[in-house]
Amino acid sequence: MSVTTGTFPGVRIADMPDLGAATSSSSLVGERAGSGRFRLPAVRDYVMTSLGAVSIVQYGGVGDATTDNLAAINAAIAALPFGGTISIPPGNYLSSGPITLPTGVSLRGAGRAASTLTMACNANPNILLNTSCGISNLQITGLGTQTGAMIEMQGNAGSVRDFTLQNYFNGIVIQGVSASVLAVGATVSDGSMFSPLAGGAGIVIDNFGGCMVTNMVLAGPMTGTQPNACIIVRNGDTLLLSNINATFHGPFLVGPPASNNTFALTITNCLFDSAKGSSAAMFIPGGGVFDTLISNTWFGLSAGHGLVIQPAAPSGTVNGMEVTGCQFCANAGGSGVRITGAGAGVSGINIIGGRSEANSSNGAHVDGTPVNGITFNGFRAGNYGGRGGNAGAGILTAGGLDHYVITNCSLYGNTGSPLSDTATGTNKLVFNNLVT
Repeated sequence: MSVTTGTFPGVRIADMPDLGAATSSSSLVGERAGSGRFRLPAVRDYVMTSLGAVSIVQYGGVGDATTDNLAAINAAIAALPFGGTISIPPGNYLSSGPITLPTGVSLRGAGRAASTLTMACNANPNILLNTSCGISNLQITGLGTQTGAMIEMQGNAGSVRDFTLQNYFNGIVIQGVSASVLAVGATVSDGSMFSPLAGGAGIVIDNFGGCMVTNMVLAGPMTGTQPNACIIVRNGDTLLLSNINATFHGPFLVGPPASNNTFALTITNCLFDSAKGSSAAMFIPGGGVFDTLISNTWFGLSAGHGLVIQPAAPSGTVNGMEVTGCQFCANAGGSGVRITGAGAGVSGINIIGGRSEANSSNGAHVDGTPVNGITFNGFRAGNYGGRGGNAGAGILTAGGLDHYVITNCSLYGNTGSPLSDTATGTNKLVFNNLVT
């Protein structure tokens, strides 16, 4: 075939290097006008690189689940000094060592059922994403021996989407360099995570700003030891968690350490279910948790309480939380909602609507000092969903709780009393509740 004229996007054929005569009769070549031959696959590779996209197979990648592709991946990265996309074609590509994606470089598979990247190493992390890096359309699996992070998003504007992750210790870690150097704008979306290892967590978010996790399924083992948590949130500001289904995957934990804080956390349309080693969700900060919004979320079928708010001494605090339309059901080791004061205390918690039923203790239990500014309005605690009432009271108050409101609540159908109000605080409004 003779090629004398023509262009590829951004590349003139006349600019292609002379590769000389074909080395075999099967080589697919073209002729430059009167000046030698070039192989057409080289044209493709040249064009892809010029456009910021390369394939791992250009650099010796083999998707047979046996060949080590670490060198091929690193060569593909080196071919994109200004950023771009590394394509992972269908197949199972094994890497014997960790992968670091420099600024602007992304991995993209042909689909999470088609392209698999198997990390056969025990590094921490196995894959590091710097600023503006991404992973998409890909399945990533470990060998079941990791003790660190499978994926760490350290730079700003990282993205992990449309993926499957399995056999991980800590699945995805959004982790800024320090409490003052945050990972900003990270997004994790449209993923399935399963077969976690005991002792780790599905997603860890620390030193963050303006991040989002949405449309995720995290599924752990129905028997045996679960991870320590499905999601852990520590230090940072402005985080949206939405449409997350975490089942048999440990509790949801919010626990910034002392001198750290979590600000502006929004949780909506989530399900935290069947945490068999602890409560469904726990706010247990050593530092502060401020301005939290929780709506339309399930906290149930755990071995402990449903939702726990219990700051740690000496300085932990939870201040400002709206909980709207949530369900706290069938928790085997405590109450649907458990709020207790310690450290700098709890204040400004509004629980609006929602229901609590079939818990082994109370529908809601609030006590401790200092605990102030707690409101239950339109809350239902009893046999409302066909599971049976709570084994204790509908709502129980005790200790030094003060400045609280319990109104318009439906509290009949429990084994214990509908409302046991024994708190010592004198500033309260308790009225218009249905108890029979």
